Amino acid sequence: MTASARGGVAVKPMKPAQPAQPIQPAQPTIHRRAIEKSPLLSCYNRETKKNSLCRLAILETQQMEEVMALHHLVIHELENPDLYIPYTREEMSGYLNQASGLILGLYDEQGMGAFRVITWPGEGKDNLGHHLGIPQSQLGQVIQLEGTNVHPRYRGNGLQCLLTERALNCIQPNEKEGILLTAVSPLNGRSLVNMFTLGMHIAGLKNRQAQPARLVMKRDFYRQSHKWQQGPWIEAGDIESHQRLLAQGLEGHEASMNAEKRLLVRYGRPLLSHEGAVMR
Repeated sequence: MTASARGGVAVKPMKPAQPAQPIQPAQPTIHRRAIEKSPLLSCYNRETKKNSLCRLAILETQQMEEVMALHHLVIHELENPDLYIPYTREEMSGYLNQASGLILGLYDEQGMGAFRVITWPGEGKDNLGHHLGIPQSQLGQVIQLEGTNVHPRYRGNGLQCLLTERALNCIQPNEKEGILLTAVSPLNGRSLVNMFTLGMHIAGLKNRQAQPARLVMKRDFYRQSHKWQQGPWIEAGDIESHQRLLAQGLEGHEASMNAEKRLLVRYGRPLLSHEGAVMR
């Protein structure tokens, strides 16, 4: 400090505050050898009416045309297009070069039979953590399960779960705890059941303009199951009931089909131990 001409004390002006820098996503480590050394998969081929041996590969930019061709085929054959939001080439490019995700592909002697997209969205608007109130400092820990595209000849082989498990086995979050998120249409019963099988639970809702609501599902990356204090069953498509139960602090964790062939979701609370930790 220095004396001013008025006899007071002049305070050295402070530097203007620097704008906060966005937190970069903690890009996971990808263990390619875990995929390269994985055994061939035996999948039933609907076209040949017999099992085919399929290999897995982490896809790269040179597979762009194959990926987009299968993607367009899957979109074209959807009975309900509202269940799926198509990818752009720009998005696929970011996943194929592993800048913002990865794509695990399945091949047989006929070509690409399926692929699974997994992303690390950072703080971007597509990070589902925004819909769950995840603190900004933790958004970089998020790893998201995106779409699974399966060629018609391999449908019915449970490839959504299988490819997800294989992909997660080759990913190591570069944070102490990774956060696994995904968004599922409440009308897509098969995907909803598959995500419960993978240990995901409904933790929030996502509403896009001009898009139907999506259920946001969550799991700690390394922890797959909780013990639950059981609560009510609701119809999977009943968005108001989802909102009400989520507002009460409950989470959806189980699915079942009722006698009328309607998909139901069960809500509950994770059980806590005496120390206050979630029981696994």
